Amino acid sequence: MRKDAFGLPLGELLMWTVIAGIALGVLGHSIQTVLELTEKTAVETAVTHMRSGLRLEKVRRLANGQPLGDLPGRNPLEFLASTGPSSLNALSEQIRPLDFRFDPQRHQLVYRPERQRFLKMQQSGADKELTWQTRATQPDGSDVELVLLTPYEWF
Repeated sequence: MRKDAFGLPLGELLMWTVIAGIALGVLGHSIQTVLELTEKTAVETAVTHMRSGLRLEKVRRLANGQPLGDLPGRNPLEFLASTGPSSLNALSEQIRPLDFRFDPQRHQLVYRPERQRFLKMQQSGADKELTWQTRATQPDGSDVELVLLTPYEWF
């Protein structure tokens, strides 16, 4: 083929444009899957750290002879900050941008996933929200846990 003044013939330029478009389409799908998996991992890690913070608060209170009575219904994000100097404090600053929010009327931690292609829930409707609540797990209030309220399967 004869090269024109700009370097590539029109046919070759068109061929490379089509190849680049196909590659971007395939890679874009893979990148979206990886981003959703990353979001899932970040959410589950954040909830694990909130549960750890709640356990540390329970131990602190029990060691000081304080009741656990006001823990049910509390904002789980508070437990990240109450753990003292540790990696959990640094993590709490990274978790806030994940769009966790506390609903004070329902006393629930709410997370609305940004990517939901692989998220399956029993909840109907377009808005998929994952919710947790700090609840007493014993009738006498002697134990408190962060409980998942909306069962889901993500991947």
